[in-house]
Amino acid sequence: PDRAWEREWLKHFRPRRFGRHLWVCPAGLTPEDDGAGVILTLDPGLAFGTGTHETTALCLQWLDAHPPENLRVLDFGCGNGVATRMLAKELSNGGEVVGLEPSKFWSGKAEDRLKGFENVRIKSLTIAEAAFAPDSFDVITVFHVLHDIPPAERAETVRQLADVLKPGGKILFWEPIGFDHGMAVAEIKQLAGDCGLRMDYEKETKKVFVGIFCK
Repeated sequence: PDRAWEREWLKHFRPRRFGRHLWVCPAGLTPEDDGAGVILTLDPGLAFGTGTHETTALCLQWLDAHPPENLRVLDFGCGNGVATRMLAKELSNGGEVVGLEPSKFWSGKAEDRLKGFENVRIKSLTIAEAAFAPDSFDVITVFHVLHDIPPAERAETVRQLADVLKPGGKILFWEPIGFDHGMAVAEIKQLAGDCGLRMDYEKETKKVFVGIFCK
């Protein structure tokens, strides 16, 4: 019988380090570095890719360089909770992450993935339904979500996110910008600027835009 290609491939995958402290390790393996910092255990290729894809690698490197310690973080559109889990790992010494995912199917997957994390809450709601108090979060992450929101609804969505961000807080947009998939960088900047958010950092490749905006 044919073998499952992803399981065969995993036999050859070794722990990989991103930045100085963050490791991605398949279940059952450990980093060679005895002093390894944050270890994210998952099956690369099954849930989050291999870590070698440009988008994933940039995401992991950013999280390593900007650990959201002792903060309240909103992971907007958390999907199956893979990025939420990375955030929770970084917040292990304090703080809280709230994963917001309107799809009950995907929020259920996130809840399963994050069992055992006491600093995580998953809410199967839209940002409007969640009705967070103003100035509730220090950091908001938007990983590959904004481009999937209908264009007519994007401005209101970003406004709602800006409302729940604390003064001085940061919102991270991580969006594809390819010709056949994604949205224009100019639109992301316009949406953020219209809500009074100012650019703090940006990086652009042929396929991905990363923008950090401050309130």
